Amino acid sequence: MKKNKIYVKEINGKIGNNQSFCDVNGNNEIVDIKEDKEEISNLSIKEKINKLFNRNGYIFNVDVKIITTNKEYNTKIAGKVNNHLITLDNDIINIDDIRDVIIKDN
Repeated sequence: MKKNKIYVKEINGKIGNNQSFCDVNGNNEIVDIKEDKEEISNLSIKEKINKLFNRNGYIFNVDVKIITTNKEYNTKIAGKVNNHLITLDNDIINIDDIRDVIIKDN
């Protein structure tokens, strides 16, 4: 039995679903998060983590480098429970042990 063809629309534009993101500060100015890295580097560890969680988009889409007293993690953050960060690699990191959090470029 012969089936009818299905209509498929031609895609002419760029498809970038949730690939670009921005941060809106208190003055309703839109600031690109990539340009905001220098500002993030001057914050404390807890402020950096809060800024990562409060930005547009999902936290687990951001590649980060977490430097602790014992180890370096190149991973993505899955969530935060009490005083611990949970990564997508199933590592549990105590926030008090973190020395620096660096956003990696994609």
